[in-house]
Amino acid sequence: MKICVSIPVHERPDVILDQIKNFRFYLPDCQIVLHKSQNFIHSPEFGKFDELEKLEGVSVNPVSLPTWSKWGSFVHVHNSNFEFAEKNLSFDYFCLHASNDLYVKPGALKYISSFDAGFQQDLIDSSSKWVLKDKIFSDPDLKKIMELSGAKDIFGSQVEGMFFKRGIFSKMVEIINKCYDFENVQLNYERAEVYYPTLARKLSPSTGLPCVFSSVAAALPEIVPEVVEKIRENLLTRESIISIYRNYQPGSPTSASESKKMIIKKLKTYAKAFIQLLKERKMPDIGFDVSKIPPFDNKYTVNNVYAVKRVDREINNPLRCKIRDLTKMDREKTL
Repeated sequence: MKICVSIPVHERPDVILDQIKNFRFYLPDCQIVLHKSQNFIHSPEFGKFDELEKLEGVSVNPVSLPTWSKWGSFVHVHNSNFEFAEKNLSFDYFCLHASNDLYVKPGALKYISSFDAGFQQDLIDSSSKWVLKDKIFSDPDLKKIMELSGAKDIFGSQVEGMFFKRGIFSKMVEIINKCYDFENVQLNYERAEVYYPTLARKLSPSTGLPCVFSSVAAALPEIVPEVVEKIRENLLTRESIISIYRNYQPGSPTSASESKKMIIKKLKTYAKAFIQLLKERKMPDIGFDVSKIPPFDNKYTVNNVYAVKRVDREINNPLRCKIRDLTKMDREKTL
């Protein structure tokens, strides 16, 4: 079984090189298609993007599309990467990733090959708590997609780690391209989280779950090394995550960019707390509330998680260094 991985890239060739080495070990003989954003941030001190295409198993999609938030989606990018791969590469499955994902244990290929597709199946209806559901219900292109495919319900999923058999994703791309023009849209939301699972639910005979544990979907402030250990020990549960984060304190930044991110995050936290103080006339708790971690039902199990998101795009980020050391250790075991 051969897998092709789609990765949108907008910065840091050094970090992408680190990711490629990680993927090529944990997904043996995988093909990786990189999409270089029109908005790519060129910083010579972090290496040259063009050098990445020289690596074994790596291709760069010659089509470069904009990826800033005004487009509200990466559907057009992953579709374009698939169209390139379909014409130029040999593969059986197509897997979606972000540039801040890393694998932390072997076995993903065996899991993926057991299903026709892997995605979460959160039903999005009037009673659901899905973010931006009003925009989803107002999306005329989604309505066209559902009419053309015969899909009756709308489903949501995190994008990272979703996978599909080549033939299924080919049908999905064909339907989406008939209904959706990314250059002519008014609504700004992440369509990939909705278009792909809604279609896959209709087209896939057997389904699993994404192979990535996402700090975003799990409502965590960040991925800490203890989470990686739980995944590697096959002990990942909501209870184990709550135990890890019950007394969470953010680590010290290791770079100027990390410092900036941490400052912005703290300012947002304090701003929300101040607004709450004005409204409720009481001092809010600004620590991390573990009760807000959602149930893992139909999202994460000890069987489907092999990678993590987010790993900061800093080459010497402590979590990235930890995973790099674990990868080296796993590689040495195979020699």
